[in-house]
Amino acid sequence: MWSQNRVTERLNIEYPIFLAPMAELVTPELAAEISNAGGLGALGMWGFTLEEGVKRIEQFRKLSNGSLNINYPLWDGESFPAGRNGSFSACRNSII
Repeated sequence: MWSQNRVTERLNIEYPIFLAPMAELVTPELAAEISNAGGLGALGMWGFTLEEGVKRIEQFRKLSNGSLNINYPLWDGESFPAGRNGSFSACRNSII
């Protein structure tokens, strides 16, 4: 089948369709719809606290058991929204 290749096999998806993880523009519901349809769902976490990010992932998991791309910036710097630096540092430190 045209849609089956190494990428779809490794990502456990049916079709090579990828949702762009655009922060608050992509909801857990939209990500779940894409994933349930055989594509790769995605959630952007820019501007969300660690707790908000966890909640978004949990919302996705209630709606889908499919594959999910999580785009979570893990750097500190001046470009972060005020008050958000600590949550990214905490997440980075828990992963490393």
